[in-house]
Formats: sequence, structure tokens, C-alpha cells
Amino acid sequence: SVYSAIYPARMRKNAYKPEHFPFQSLHETRFRDMDALGHVNNSVFMTYLEEARIAFIRTIPEFVDAMGRRQSFVLARVELDLIRPIHYPGRLLIASGAEHFGNSSIQGIQAIFDEQGTVCHALARTTGVWFDVASNRPTRLPELPDRERWLVSPSPPPTLPGRGQAT
Repeated sequence: SVYSAIYPARMRKNAYKPEHFPFQSLHETRFRDMDALGHVNNSVFMTYLEEARIAFIRTIPEFVDAMGRRQSFVLARVELDLIRPIHYPGRLLIASGAEHFGNSSIQGIQAIFDEQGTVCHALARTTGVWFDVASNRPTRLPELPDRERWLVSPSPPPTLPGRGQAT
């Protein structure tokens, strides 16, 4: 496949497992998600990740409370590594968590797995900025007394093209 040519076998193996993440959600692939090659179109990966990211954010009570005060996240950056194609029909397990909390931003990480959580299809790193809608400006993150609960558990970082030696 095209993916095999771009990502040699040693790079397709991902160091992250679903259990490394504090939040997991299931998503269905849809017929309309397919491209001319019979795979889920790579732009749809972003939609799957967005839906999972929103679900993850809504599990954090302090964020939900702040959203009631017209605060929310603005996605500032996404880095997406496509590792394996996704096919229709299917169910996906999307794992989400934070890598780092800043003053007004969160660096997140998400992975798209098959339903069983054994095959990683994509890995995304994001930066979200906490935003005050009324002032149209970034603002401090709500105080999270249990930040560690939302962090991705320690794992060796995955080796991706252009990012160091393969293991």
C-alpha cells in the first residue's frame, strides 16, 4: 500500500497503547468518509479526532463549568501522523489525553486505534488555547486540582519519520 511505502514497518509500530490515555471513545466509520482509494479520507481523521477531543474536554468538570462562563478551547495547532489506512465499515477507539498544561494552553495527544486497541492508525499532537469568548482573548486555564489524572501515562515516545532513530 501507499502507507507501507511511506512508513517502513519499523516506523508503523506505535509505542502508545490505549491504556496510556485517560480517556477513550468509540467512533463509527461512515460510507461517506471513504476516498477514491477505498480508505477513509485523511481529512476525516481530523473530524474523528475533533469529536473525541470535545468528548474528552467535556469529562473535565472544571472545563465544563468554565464553558458555562463563555470560555472554551481554540485549537491553535495540530500535528497529525498518518500511520495506517482506516477502512469502512469499522469502529475506531480514539484515545485522548494531555501531555502538558501551561498557563493558558494544553498540549494534547490523541491516537486512533482499531476497536480492539491493537492497531494504531494515526497519532496527533495538538495545542489548544483556553479562550475567553467575551473578551476575544486567551485566558488562564481553570484550576485543575487533579491535573495528573488527565495526563497521558509515561511511555517511550513513538518513533515517527524525521524524528530520530527507529527502535
